[in-house]
Amino acid sequence: MTTRFCKACFAPIKINSLHALLDPSLCLCDRCLKTLAPKIVTKKVDGVKGMYLFPYNEAIKEKIYTLKGCGDIELANIFLTYYRYDLKNRFRGYIIVRAPSNIEADQAREFNHVEEIFKSLGLPILNLIKKRIAFKQSDLNRAEREQVGEKLMVEDIAKIYHKKVLFVDDISTSGSTLRACLALIKKGQPRRIRFLVVAKVEAK
Repeated sequence: MTTRFCKACFAPIKINSLHALLDPSLCLCDRCLKTLAPKIVTKKVDGVKGMYLFPYNEAIKEKIYTLKGCGDIELANIFLTYYRYDLKNRFRGYIIVRAPSNIEADQAREFNHVEEIFKSLGLPILNLIKKRIAFKQSDLNRAEREQVGEKLMVEDIAKIYHKKVLFVDDISTSGSTLRACLALIKKGQPRRIRFLVVAKVEAK
């Protein structure tokens, strides 16, 4: 059997579980998984059911920055690797609508990091929600974040009419972008909406 290596720390992945044995795409070792501290939280936001996979800790922060800020595309698969089979079954038949991004940043790194994270689910991914003007969520204060919906728009909304839609994002902080995007998706009259976010910033 070919030795597999962890994409986060490059250590060999030990085949010490049925999951590791059956999933040849597994790309995260047990030690790194524990560092990321997975904790699935289910929640309803504005009537829409969804899931957060990790708390936003220092390990998650570092790995998302390395993927997003440094362009290390090899890290994209680590966030869903232990959940992939369950998520593929749970969201079978859905269309993914991803969070909006800065076009310039995507062009600079030559990929969209959210799209790369969720590609492994094997679902169609649509880029329907766009930013009217370029902005970074981290640059907005609390009041500006609550008005973030005014900075967003939706295109080709007919593509989700009566479809099952899964909205995805990497990080949720105040939840304002999530709520704004869900409101835009609802205008397309999909049959069902769910959301899936990699990490949730816990309120202090």
